[in-house]
Amino acid sequence: MAIEASPFSGRRVLVVEDDFLLALDVSQMLEVAGATVIGPTSTVKAGLAELEREAPDIAVLDINLGDGTSFPLVDVLQERGLPVILATGYDLSAIPDRYRALPCCQKPIGLRDLEQAMTRS
Repeated sequence: MAIEASPFSGRRVLVVEDDFLLALDVSQMLEVAGATVIGPTSTVKAGLAELEREAPDIAVLDINLGDGTSFPLVDVLQERGLPVILATGYDLSAIPDRYRALPCCQKPIGLRDLEQAMTRS
């Protein structure tokens, strides 16, 4: 039986998550799936700085960060035509209409959740 490659294999993934343990967990999952992780970072400002240094193929962003929401970062990524996966521990109805079409994972996140979201991005 052939093992199917992860859709993250060979991709550069920006991870922005303000909870250290969750950021570490998501980063490790992505690396096991064959991705190169950019970051993780914990703020919008740090995420934007990473974008200036490196070009990701996709981003996984916690919606609520210590310095506000990640939506300004989402806007920059979308302007660049890059896919975004949102992550939240809150109710999905709290996502503004403008961002509701983006794939979103409920925390806690597993690799399968990310892979399914990736195929929707």
